[in-house]
Amino acid sequence: GGNGGRGGSIYLEACTAVHTLKHLRKRLSADDGDRGHGNDMNGRCGDDLILKVPVGTPLDQSFDFDEPGKKILICRGGEGGRGNKFLEDQINAFEEGTNGELRYLSLELKTVADVGLVGLPNAGKSTFLNAVSNAHPKIAPYPFTTLNPYLGSVDFADHYKFIIADIPGIIMGAHLNYGLGFSFLRHIERCKILVYVVDMSKPEPWKDFEILQNELRLYKEELINRTSLIIGNKMDRLENVEERVKQFEEKTELKVIPVSSKYSENVKSVTDYLRSVLNPDEPKEKPLKRGITYKVID
Repeated sequence: GGNGGRGGSIYLEACTAVHTLKHLRKRLSADDGDRGHGNDMNGRCGDDLILKVPVGTPLDQSFDFDEPGKKILICRGGEGGRGNKFLEDQINAFEEGTNGELRYLSLELKTVADVGLVGLPNAGKSTFLNAVSNAHPKIAPYPFTTLNPYLGSVDFADHYKFIIADIPGIIMGAHLNYGLGFSFLRHIERCKILVYVVDMSKPEPWKDFEILQNELRLYKEELINRTSLIIGNKMDRLENVEERVKQFEEKTELKVIPVSSKYSENVKSVTDYLRSVLNPDEPKEKPLKRGITYKVID
């Protein structure tokens, strides 16, 4: 008979259409090769298995899928055995094929998004993401509701879209790996624009912003210089929106955009502005709205 077919190999490939690792099973294998057939016919080779992973996924600190289409062989398939046609000195004999490679991998999603939402726990990042995108993160009034980054697509009527990531809440000392520290801060590194989400219903919200800035600075200095925007969330809880915005801007010497993610008020102005930053060559939209009348919660 003929030779056995080679077993399939396993590859990892970076793909822009994939944003999570949820589709990957814990144990994966490529196809086996077929055994050889009579009349000296060789067996069919097994199909390779190509696993799509998000762009930016690191592999054991040794390889980084930082470009779409980047591919690496992680397990080579076994060689097929030789049939008795090739062992003519041994009647009815055959030679066993070799086993394919076995490898244990640890893959961690390192978020790659156009926009990253940065804020303390319960600042309303998940509510904002839910208001502007197709993502539906878990929302509850206690810290660390978001334990993994959520990605959402902000879609426009003309089919333009960008990806926005809800980075789990940062606490004081995150740069020292306190709380959920490093596991969250490193997701921020690959976001093109950072949106600081601040709970403006707190007595001194500018102090929360200072904590965020300080943690990013101590973790990686260059993050502070990245293109950013501040949105003042939970404005629906305030009676005097303009006064709180004025206080914040005087304390930080920075502009803040007031929104109510809960009621989706002024959030479209933010997404329009983010689009203009991501695509500076497009015609500019109207200026960000500032004079919004918010509902007051009793």
